[in-house]
Amino acid sequence: MAKATSISLEAAQPPEKHFWLDCWYVSLFPLDNGKCLFPFTNPHSLFSIVILEVRRNPTFFGVVAKFRQRLADVLVDACDSMEDIAAATEGQDQYMTCKTASRSALGSMNDMALFIGDYVNENNRINTDDIEKILNEIPQRPIGYQQPMMKFGELAMEL
Repeated sequence: MAKATSISLEAAQPPEKHFWLDCWYVSLFPLDNGKCLFPFTNPHSLFSIVILEVRRNPTFFGVVAKFRQRLADVLVDACDSMEDIAAATEGQDQYMTCKTASRSALGSMNDMALFIGDYVNENNRINTDDIEKILNEIPQRPIGYQQPMMKFGELAMEL
C-alpha cells in the first residue's frame, strides 16, 4: 500500500505480540479505470474490509482513515458497547508497515485477490459491500473452515 500511495516507509519487523484487532494486512488491487481496491485482512479471523479509492493517486492516510471508519462501523454491529470498542481501538492511531508474517494469511489473501479479479471481470460496477460480504462468507481452512465473519464476531464478543 505504501508503494501505491507514493510514500516511502521503512518496513519494520512484524510485532511478536499484538492485540488481534491491531493487525491488518492490506493489498492493492488496481482497476482499469484508475481506481484501486484495498482489501484489508485480519490474520486472526481472515475477516476483510474492502476500501475503494477512486483517485488515481490515493493518499496513505486517506485510505487508512476510510478503513478505520469502516472498521468502527463493523465493530458497532458486532459489539455490545461503545466503551468496549473505544478501549479496543485506542492504540490504532499509530501505524507500522511490515511484510505479511503469516503464510496462511498470505495464501488466503491471494485466494481473495483471485476472487476479486473474477468479480471485477464479471460485473459492470464495483460494489465493495458485495465483495466484503462474499469474502467474509467463504469458509477458510486456516481458521478451521469457519466463515471469517463468524470468527471475527467471536473475537469481537471477547472485547
